[in-house]
Amino acid sequence: MRSLNRFTCIGNLTKTLDVKNVGELVIASGSIAVNDKVGEKEETTYINFKAFGKLAELMGLYMQKGSKVYLEGKLKNNNYDKKDGSGKVYGYELVVDEFLLLDKKESENKEA
Repeated sequence: MRSLNRFTCIGNLTKTLDVKNVGELVIASGSIAVNDKVGEKEETTYINFKAFGKLAELMGLYMQKGSKVYLEGKLKNNNYDKKDGSGKVYGYELVVDEFLLLDKKESENKEA
């Protein structure tokens, strides 16, 4: 039986994207804040993400701190050993393959 790894979220970009060229590959990384109401209390979950190639270039052009965005992609392990050797840190990041800018600027929506 096949497996499925698909993740979607809507949130606000927490800071300007970090866009780098590694050889000929463009990599954009950042995080979004996803707000959720639990009873009377609002909780925020931060989702780290990366995008590659042309998609990363487009995200770098159109996304800015505070932008409301829809992201879609797959979750990937982001595990690493602590620098002090005291153990391992376990986490995930979203590898984006689709995004939609939800902010309306000059009556336009930008989509990739």
